[in-house]
Order: sequence, then C-alpha cells, then structure tokens
Amino acid sequence: MNRFVRARLEVRRWNDNRLTASVRREAASRLTMCGQVLRSHIVRLLSTPFFAVGPSKPGEPPHARTGRLRNSITAPPVLPTDHPMQMLVGTNVEYAPFLEQGTKKMAARPFISRAIKDMRSTIIAILLRKPKP
Repeated sequence: MNRFVRARLEVRRWNDNRLTASVRREAASRLTMCGQVLRSHIVRLLSTPFFAVGPSKPGEPPHARTGRLRNSITAPPVLPTDHPMQMLVGTNVEYAPFLEQGTKKMAARPFISRAIKDMRSTIIAILLRKPKP
C-alpha cells in the first residue's frame, strides 16, 4: 500500500500555444519545487535517532531505527503535460501507512500529514509567487 500526498494543478488551453507551454513548464517547475520542499521536511521529521532518544510518542513522527523509511521518501519531478499535473510525495515502505494512520493497537505517528501542515504556507507561497519576467 503506497502512501502518497497529491497536489493537483490544472492548466487549461489558451489560444497561444507558446504561452500555454510556458505556463505548463512553470507550473511543473513549481510543483517539483513543492515536492522537494515537502520531501526534505519529511526526511527531517524522520531523522530523530531511535537509539539516542527511544521510541516516539503517539502523535510524533516515528524515530529512525534503520533509516529505511526516511531513505524511501521520494518526490519525482513533475513533467509538463497537456493533462492535469500532480505532485507526488511518498514512500512504498509497507509499514508507512500503519505509522501514519495508526492501528487498533498503536497510535498514529504521522509524518506526511504533519509535514503538509508544517509546510502549507511555504508550498502556497511557491505556487502563488509572481513569475520572473
């Protein structure tokens, strides 16, 4: 089960194909930048060493034992397309959803949702900043 965060941005067609291509490139670039910012923050949240401070408390991001989860966080580049573009940030580690959402026997240790909450204003600023001339 993959745990991905998605941001979707749709750019509709205009009459000028050059302008559309330019807008799509800029949108893809900004979404890629947002993904990298979010990925970096998630990696930072997952960097507390388990052996130095012990297990994480419920509600805290999980502490790193082996670094497998931390090293698996990906944010592939967004390519400009004619279809709606989306930024994906996540992991394919099988136990990540159980840490993020918790189980019947273990409280959640959210790391992706916490990173989104922490970085929300930064991501919005990247998406809404004025383009360079």
